[in-house]
Amino acid sequence: MSGRSPSWLTAPAVSGRRTPLQLPSALTHPLPVEVWAPKGLRAQTPAPLLWCHDGSAYVEQANVLQWAGAHIKDGSLPPFRLVLASPVHRMQWYSGSPLYLRSVDRAVDALRDRYAIERPLAFMGASLGGLTSMLVALRRPDVGAVLSQSGSFFWRQGPEVEWRWFDRVVRHADAIKAGERRRARTDLRVAMTCSRREGNFENNKAVQAALRSQGLRVDWRAVGGGHDYPSWRSALDPIWSNLLAETW
Repeated sequence: MSGRSPSWLTAPAVSGRRTPLQLPSALTHPLPVEVWAPKGLRAQTPAPLLWCHDGSAYVEQANVLQWAGAHIKDGSLPPFRLVLASPVHRMQWYSGSPLYLRSVDRAVDALRDRYAIERPLAFMGASLGGLTSMLVALRRPDVGAVLSQSGSFFWRQGPEVEWRWFDRVVRHADAIKAGERRRARTDLRVAMTCSRREGNFENNKAVQAALRSQGLRVDWRAVGGGHDYPSWRSALDPIWSNLLAETW
C-alpha cells in the first residue's frame, strides 16, 4: 500500500449527485451503474463522460468522487459526468467477455440518449477493470483516453493459470500486444500505471511498449505501493488528470 496521500484528497471540491441506472446490455443482466454529475450540470448540458469500471470500489477505497470534484473545482478539468459501473459477475464480465464488450456499446448508446455528451469518451479501471477498459478503448473510435492501472495482461506461464477465465485473458493480452484488438487509429491517448512490486509489472511494461510501437501515445508510470485501491488512488495524478485535460 502506498503511504502517500495525494493533495487533491483534502482540496476543495464541488459536490455532485449520483443517479442509479440500469442500462441495456447483451447479457442476462442489465448493466447497473450510477452516473455522478457535479452540482448544476443538467442532462441537456454538453459535457465529457468518463466510465469507471469497478466504480463503487473506486468511490469507497480510492475517493474518485473527491478526485473528480477537486479537479473540477480548481478548473484543471471541465465539468464532466462519471459513470460508476458495478459488475454483477465481475470475473466473467471483466475477463474480456464479448457479450460484456457489446453491452458497453449498448449502454453508451443509452447514455447518449439520456445525456448530452461531448468530446471523446474516457474509460478507466484497475486490474481486470484495467484490461477491460483497454479492450473497450481499443475497439471504439469515440474513446479518446484510457487509464489502465495494474492491468491484468497475463502471460501464459502466469500464476493464475488454473483460473477459469485465464486463457481468455491471455488471448486478449497477446492480441493487444500484437495490435489485433485495435482499429486503424493513432489518436487514442493511453495512460498506464503499475507498481514495481507486482507480479504483472513486466507484462504491463510489455503492453505499453507494444502500444507505443503501434503508434499510440502512452503515458507510463512505474509506481510504488501494491495491488490495491489506496495505491491506485495515489497514482491517479498527475498522469490521468493531465491526460484528460489534454484530451478534453
